[in-house]
Amino acid sequence: MSKYEGDIIDLLAQKHAQAIYPIPELLPNQRGPSCGFYALGYVLNYWHSRFEEFGGDYLVQPPLPPRGNMDGPKQTPSSNTERQQRNQLAAKGQFKSLRQYGKYHGLTVLGSVFNAMDLVRVAKGQNSQYAGQFDGNVVDVSVENFTTLVKRLLEWECPIIVPYDVSVDDVTEGEPTQKTGEAAHWIAIIGYYREGQDDYAIYYNWGGFYTAKLQDFAVSNAQLTSNRHLTFAKYRIVDQHQNVYISDYARRSAMQRTVRSWQREEMEEGGDLQFKLERDITKHTRLHNPEFNDPTENGRAPEGRADQLDGRDRMIIGGLRGKVVVVYRSEDAQTIRGTLQGYHYN
Repeated sequence: MSKYEGDIIDLLAQKHAQAIYPIPELLPNQRGPSCGFYALGYVLNYWHSRFEEFGGDYLVQPPLPPRGNMDGPKQTPSSNTERQQRNQLAAKGQFKSLRQYGKYHGLTVLGSVFNAMDLVRVAKGQNSQYAGQFDGNVVDVSVENFTTLVKRLLEWECPIIVPYDVSVDDVTEGEPTQKTGEAAHWIAIIGYYREGQDDYAIYYNWGGFYTAKLQDFAVSNAQLTSNRHLTFAKYRIVDQHQNVYISDYARRSAMQRTVRSWQREEMEEGGDLQFKLERDITKHTRLHNPEFNDPTENGRAPEGRADQLDGRDRMIIGGLRGKVVVVYRSEDAQTIRGTLQGYHYN
C-alpha cells in the first residue's frame, strides 16, 4: 500500500479507521539517521495537540523538535564557541531538540536509536526543561499478540512507536520487510482499518502518512536481531556557489549516488548547477553507527563491538526485537498502563 498522497482525514473516513484525534500537522521529512526522534516527535506533538483540543489537569508545553535545523541544513557549520554555548545550556537542562538531548546523554552518537528504552528516556526528558510532562513504557510483543496490542491502544487513541525493517524498494517503499535488522527503522502507528481479511496500519513516516498490513510489522519486528557495522562521516552536498543542500552524517557511497542522480537530473533539465560532495573535517573523521546485536536469538547472535565514543557493548545497546514503545502524557499513565494488562512492560 505504501505512501498515501491524499488528505489523511479523507482516508480515515473512507476506511472507517480507528485512529488518534486530533491528527497533528506533519513534520518535515527526516534528515539523517534520526527516525526514532522523528517518530517520537510526532507522538509528542499529538499529545500536545490533544491537550490544546481537550485540556487536561497539567499543562503540556509545545514539545522540542526531533532535531535542529528541521527545514534544511545550515549553510555554515557551528563554531566551537556555538557548540560550547549549547553544551553549557544543556548542562543547565535547556535543550533545543530531542536529538540533542539524546546525544548529550550518551543515548545516541549520530541520531540512531537502537535501544527501545533509550527512546523512552528521551521522552521523559529527565533533567530537561520538559521533564515530567511525558511518560512511557517499552512493551514486549510477539507475532501472536502484536496486532491485538496495537488495536487496543488505538481504541484509547494512543499511538504506538514501532521498530522494524523498512523497505526502500520503489513499489513497497516504507513498508515492513525482513532484513534481520540491517534496515532497522522507527515509525509511529496512528490508526488502523480492516480491509477484507486483513488489518492495515496507518503510520507516520518520512514526513508523510503510509499504510501497510499491520501483521507485517509484527513479523518484521520479531526478526530484528543485528545490524551491519557501518562507517559514517559528516558530508555536505554543495553547488559551485557553495550553497549547501544536504549536511548530515551518511555513508560516502550513498551520498555519491545522490550527487550523481542530482547531476543527471540537472543536465536533463538544461540547468547549470554543478553538485559536489564534501566531507566536513570539523567533525570526527569517522564514526561507526551504534550497531546492535540481540544475544537472546537462540544464543547465537554474534557479540557486538564496543563503540569508542560511548563505550557500551552492543549487547547492551541492542534492544529492538519484540519491543514497541508507548509514550503518553504523565497524567494519562494510569489509564494507558491499564490497557497494557496482560503484557510485560517496563
